[in-house]
Amino acid sequence: MSVSTRSLIGARTAGRGVAVAVALGGVAAAGLVAAPGNADARPVAAIEDDRFVSAPVGDLPGRIARMKQTRTKYTHVDIFWNEVVPNRPTAPGSRRYNRSVARNHNSAAYDWTRIDTIMTELRKRNIKAILQVYSYPTWTNGGRQAPINPLGNFRTQYIPWAPNARHYADFIFALMQRYNGRQTVELNGRNVRLPRARHIEHGNEVNLKSFFRKGRGTNVGAYVQMFVAGAKAADQAQRGIRPKVMNIGGTFGPRSSGGNGNQGALPFTKRLYRSKAFRANADAVAGHVYPAAAPLKQVRGNVFPTWSNMNLWIQEKAKYGNLRNKPIFITEAGYTTASTPFRKTKVTNAQQARYYRQIINTVIPREERQAKQNMRQRGINIRQTQFAMVIFFNMQNNSAWPGGLWTESFRAKPSLRVFRSLANRPTKPSLRGVLRT
Repeated sequence: MSVSTRSLIGARTAGRGVAVAVALGGVAAAGLVAAPGNADARPVAAIEDDRFVSAPVGDLPGRIARMKQTRTKYTHVDIFWNEVVPNRPTAPGSRRYNRSVARNHNSAAYDWTRIDTIMTELRKRNIKAILQVYSYPTWTNGGRQAPINPLGNFRTQYIPWAPNARHYADFIFALMQRYNGRQTVELNGRNVRLPRARHIEHGNEVNLKSFFRKGRGTNVGAYVQMFVAGAKAADQAQRGIRPKVMNIGGTFGPRSSGGNGNQGALPFTKRLYRSKAFRANADAVAGHVYPAAAPLKQVRGNVFPTWSNMNLWIQEKAKYGNLRNKPIFITEAGYTTASTPFRKTKVTNAQQARYYRQIINTVIPREERQAKQNMRQRGINIRQTQFAMVIFFNMQNNSAWPGGLWTESFRAKPSLRVFRSLANRPTKPSLRGVLRT
């Protein structure tokens, strides 16, 4: 295996396992809901390779060539800020933070090797990236290091402590300038024009203290401050370039209830969407969906996030006129096909494949239709398609999260064939502007 256990577990799953385990705790599921689909409301299906953050850089071209075999047109790329800028950006001979250095993507403070490789290889395969930034360096968060993984005696690969918002804005400015489609750099001995990044997702599972925290737990106010600063910096970095960069915010993790410094996804979302500053700067919103229940099972009550309650998300967003018609990205979703310390719930390979088809073809169109009907009864008209994309996690099984289209030895699972049929569809006209195609 080319990826270490530390990276494999620490990068994506510490904290998530606990969150997913409690998401449906004590909730019964009712019978099947056989609602017909609506082809016009089907989102784009995409895939993520979680090993982009931890595989040796030399392995990345091969992994992206493998990704192309899935026929995906889009993917999700995690950027760990602490690994791109491990040390405080300073002027020569100084120890003080220097904003001019921080905003210069060509400064020696930056190591773009991994991200440059990913972005250029994706462009070769005609796959567009949705960038997601988190993991905040110790030099910007008061010296706080990564926490100890709850299931091991090692530190997680990412750092959840909230950064200085101004520092975050400077990093986002440098990032989005580098990937504005106009920069040429030397890569592997050749001059290469870097592709443009059009989508930037600020933060990861920000309702969970494992991924974003200030003090004893996650904090809506701290996240809004960071998000607004980052969104404005992204806009500034690509000012005058069309189509406009899309700032995606509010990505919640798959936990329905609060406690111990965490917040349930729906309560967190309600608090966040009440923020005028967030609404004014968000071009789209996002979340991660990993319920134990099957997609067509109707979960009783308002437990969220579950597939049968996706309409609650739309309805919450629709309360605000300047958020109502902005799109939703489900930037992680999936079902695992074996039990692990992080997730006891499992499905068969055949169920995984069937569920992925149901999510795209039936559940999302049904939930969107229901939300629009409910809001119309309240005198609120939702015009735009709401769910733009569902990104399934992940491309290849690993020992901590066996949710891949391939097994760990790259043996195809039934979900690969289903995913190919979903991803191969042309992007419908109503989503072309949203996806910047």
